[in-house]
Amino acid sequence: MAASTSIKVKPKVVNTKRCVAEVTLDNAYALNGEPIKPSEFGLRVINDAVFFIKNGTESEALPIASAYYDSAKGTIRVVNAKTQKEVAEGADLSKVVLIAVVNGS
Repeated sequence: MAASTSIKVKPKVVNTKRCVAEVTLDNAYALNGEPIKPSEFGLRVINDAVFFIKNGTESEALPIASAYYDSAKGTIRVVNAKTQKEVAEGADLSKVVLIAVVNGS
């Protein structure tokens, strides 16, 4: 059986800017995520962002499953693959490199 799709919002042309960048995380993961600013991406406002893991699972003990943008806090939140929970505060993620696709104005 094939996957089915149900469009909830029809495609439209939007006046927005898009930036693609590499983001290297910190050596001490912050509580509630790593803060990012629109200016780091050449923007005034971040509308949304998607992250892809380029490389850097720190070790077998801390594999990274995903990263996502928390617009309420303006942070990148990182999820541990084994626990499916956010990475613990203070974790060394300095070898993790993300590809960020950021939309904004």
